[in-house]
Amino acid sequence: MQWILSPAWAGLSTQFLAQNKLGAGNIIKLFGRSPSPSTSALTDIWPATTAAVRVLPTAGFTLAVSSDSTNDVNATGSGAWQVTVPYLDVGYVAHVAVFALNGQTKVGTPIMLDGLLNSNAITNAYRVNPPYISAGQAAALAAGTAMPAGNVYIFDNVSAVSSGVPSTLSAIYGWIAVGDGIAQQALYTVPKGQQLLIMHVYDQCSAAGVTALYAKLVLSVAQWSGGSPPTGALLPFQRFTIGAPAITAGSPEYSPAFPDVLTEGCELRFQGLAGAANAEISIIVEGLQYAVGAQAIGGGP
Repeated sequence: MQWILSPAWAGLSTQFLAQNKLGAGNIIKLFGRSPSPSTSALTDIWPATTAAVRVLPTAGFTLAVSSDSTNDVNATGSGAWQVTVPYLDVGYVAHVAVFALNGQTKVGTPIMLDGLLNSNAITNAYRVNPPYISAGQAAALAAGTAMPAGNVYIFDNVSAVSSGVPSTLSAIYGWIAVGDGIAQQALYTVPKGQQLLIMHVYDQCSAAGVTALYAKLVLSVAQWSGGSPPTGALLPFQRFTIGAPAITAGSPEYSPAFPDVLTEGCELRFQGLAGAANAEISIIVEGLQYAVGAQAIGGGP
């Protein structure tokens, strides 16, 4: 498919693009899919089979991963072998951890942390940004076994697991569905020292049977201005509807006339309400992440 860019991209100065050497690491793409969203309340767009609003932790926790398939085992399984987990610590500093999956047994220690070999558990995780199946599994890719045979979960290690499934839904912060290479969760926290421009959102909802209402989609943000994120409770999320309050047909798109700027520590979540039972909401979000202090709009030819 060809990636659709909103008109706002034309406002990015060539000087900014050159100075920041924009590439895959700066372009943020979020993919969300809610297989069974609620028809009565807004819920987060992520793969949870039970519609829910993801609970954000209020203190650091220990990362753990598991799968509900015995085939997702590093080096020997017929499914996924490793999962990469981008996370923020309690200071909102970004890190990347790679875990070797062990089927339905939870794993609490990553094999790699920020590109280095690791043998210690991560005990200061605070936010999990969308995880993905590690693309570096050369042997698995060659064998065609890199995609997960089960659901892969990233969660608070305090939760028990049953057949690989964390017992507490609220303790799950990342969810990669069967056969997906990346978590289909439209949830993101801006790392310390970074800002995020939301440039374009594309949404689609299926509906079972004939209905006048396909879906309602909202952008939900907890935001503050500048400086370090607050240490206390999160500010209330501010919500506004994307598209029309009642989307009756087609696929709504959101392209702000001037891009929304989210500062470091901002919590971003897209939420949906289905217009019919068994409908599915999917979403693609594109944005630009850059260092605080860089000038993204104007300032160049």
